[in-house]
Amino acid sequence: MSKQVVKVVFDLHVDTAGPVAPASFHQRATALMDALMDLDACNADIADPTVSSDAGESVMNVEILVFTGEPIAALEKASAVLRTALHAAGAETAAWPIAHMTYHTGTVTHLADA
Repeated sequence: MSKQVVKVVFDLHVDTAGPVAPASFHQRATALMDALMDLDACNADIADPTVSSDAGESVMNVEILVFTGEPIAALEKASAVLRTALHAAGAETAAWPIAHMTYHTGTVTHLADA
C-alpha cells in the first residue's frame, strides 16, 4: 500500500535589519536546510525538505513533503516543522500566520518574515 503525500511550498520573504551580503544570505539558507534535515531525521511524517535562496530578492523557497492525504493537515504539519527549523536557525517568527488562513487550492504559498 502506498502512502499519500502532499508537497507544501513556502516562499519566505526575509526581512533583515539592513543589507545582507549574498554569501551571508545563502549561509542563512544553509542553516535553515540543516535544521530541516535534523527535523526530517526524527519525524516520520515528513520527507525531502529542500531550501533554495535568492539573495537579490531576499526570498527563500522551502518545500516539504508531508505523508498525509489531507492538504490542511499537511500545511499545519509543514508550517510547524518550518517554524521550528527557523527558530533553530536563529530566525524570529513573531508574525507567523495561522496555517488554515494560508491554504489555497493547488500550490500552497506562504509569505512570512524569517
